[in-house]
Amino acid sequence: MRRLIPSVLAAGLVAGLVAASAQAAEPMKASAPEKMMPAGQSEKMRACDAKAMDANIKMEERAAFVKKCMAMK
Repeated sequence: MRRLIPSVLAAGLVAGLVAASAQAAEPMKASAPEKMMPAGQSEKMRACDAKAMDANIKMEERAAFVKKCMAMK
């Protein structure tokens, strides 16, 4: 009987962790651009960032590229 109680508790703990991880697996949405600027600007920022990723621009230079790209649009 003493061995049964810890194994039941362990099984309950594992089931709880599995359920919690399933809820946490929902995809996260990047919302920083929407919070930082108006809707039209955030769309420009996403487009320019995608352009920078396609052009393989280094992370150190990407912010300047995105800023320049947004100014031209």
